[in-house]
Amino acid sequence: MQPQTVLRIDPDALVQVVEGDVRFSLGDVRVDTGPWGLKILALFRVPRSLADATAQMAGQEASRKDWIQVSAHIYGLWQAGVLRDATGAAQPRRARLGNSSLRWQVRMLNDRTRTQAFLRAIRATVKPDDVVLDIGTGTGILAIAAAQAGARRVYAMEMTGLADLAEAMFRKNDPEGRITLLRGRSHDLELPEKATVLVSEIIGNDPLGEGVLETFIDARQRLLTPDARIIPQAVTISVVPVRLPPDLLDRHRMTPENTARWSADYGVDYSAARFGSHSDGLWFTGFDTDEFLRCHALGSPSMLARIDLTTATHMTHQATAVLEVRESGPLHGYALCFELEVGAGERLSTLPPGYGSPAVAPDNHWDVLMFLPLQPVEVSAGTRISLDYFYGHGWERMKATILP
Repeated sequence: MQPQTVLRIDPDALVQVVEGDVRFSLGDVRVDTGPWGLKILALFRVPRSLADATAQMAGQEASRKDWIQVSAHIYGLWQAGVLRDATGAAQPRRARLGNSSLRWQVRMLNDRTRTQAFLRAIRATVKPDDVVLDIGTGTGILAIAAAQAGARRVYAMEMTGLADLAEAMFRKNDPEGRITLLRGRSHDLELPEKATVLVSEIIGNDPLGEGVLETFIDARQRLLTPDARIIPQAVTISVVPVRLPPDLLDRHRMTPENTARWSADYGVDYSAARFGSHSDGLWFTGFDTDEFLRCHALGSPSMLARIDLTTATHMTHQATAVLEVRESGPLHGYALCFELEVGAGERLSTLPPGYGSPAVAPDNHWDVLMFLPLQPVEVSAGTRISLDYFYGHGWERMKATILP
C-alpha cells in the first residue's frame, strides 16, 4: 500500500458502533478498531488516498496524537479486505481472523474429541442419496467424511486461502470426485441443487461469535431442503462464577502489583487502572483448557440460552441469567461455557468437571471466554448476581449486576 493508494470501505462491510467502539465485519472477518474506527469512517466515507487521509489528520490537533493508532487500524483493515483499493488494483490475500489461520486449524485437528464427535455424527446422519453442504470446510475433513459416508454429492464452501489446501485434500481423498469446492462466502454463493444435510463447524470461543446463527439461517432459507438434517443441532450457553489462582490473576488482570510495576517501569501513573464499578460492564479474555481447569467455580453454571440451530430465525440474541454464589470471598470473573449438541447423540462441552456431561475434554481447542470486572468483587455465600448477555452480528457483550 502506497501513499497514493486510493482506499474505500467495502460496500458489503458491516459497521457496528457499541458504546463508541467500532467493529468492522466482512464475511467471517471481524476487525475491532475501538474509538479510532469513527475517524476511519469519517476519512473513507468516500474514496480517498492514503496521502490525503494523512493530510486530513495532520490538520486536526487532537488527531495528531491518534495517528499511530489510526494508521495501524487502516493497515489492518486493508489487509483484511475491509478497506479496498478503489482503483481495482490487486491487493494482498485477505488476512483471516479466527479459524482460517493455519494455527487454528492445527489446534482444531489436534482436538480429537471434537473432530471424532463430528465424524461420528456425519457417519450416522449421511445416507447414500444425500447432498451435503459443508460451510467453512477448512482443510476439508468434514466434507471428506461425508463423501466417505456415501453422499451422492458434497459441496464444500471456503472463503479463505485454505480453499487451496482443501482442494489438494479432495484430490487425494476423493477419487470418485464427489466433492465440489466452492470458493467464497456462503451468503454469496448458490448451489445447483438443494442440500439435504448441512455440516459446519463454525463454533467460536463464544459459540455464536463466528456467525453460526447468521450462516445457518441463510443456508436454511436458500440452500437446504425443508427437511434437511443439520450438524450441529443446538448449543446451550451457560455462565459460571469463578475465582482465579494468583498467577492467572496476575496474567489476566490489572492487579495492584501489575499497575505498580508498570508505573515504575514506564514512568506513567497506572493507579487509575485499578478503579472500576462491578456493574460498569466486563472486560473479556480467553483461557485455554489448562488455565480454565485451574480456576475454582464459586457456584453452579446458570443457563443463559439454548439455541436450536435447526429452527432459529433471529440473528441476534439477548438473555439474562441469575446465578447464586455458594462461597464467600473474592469473585474474579464469569466463565462463558457451552454444550454443543452435534447430532446422533454426540455432545461436546466446555463446562468444568462435575457440571456437565460431558465435561470439557483435556484436548479441547476452544478457549473459554472469561468476563472480568476491573477489580475483584467480595461476595458472600448466597449472593445473587444478574448477568445480561447480548450477541449480534459477531459482537458479544455481558454486564453483571449484584442483586440486593
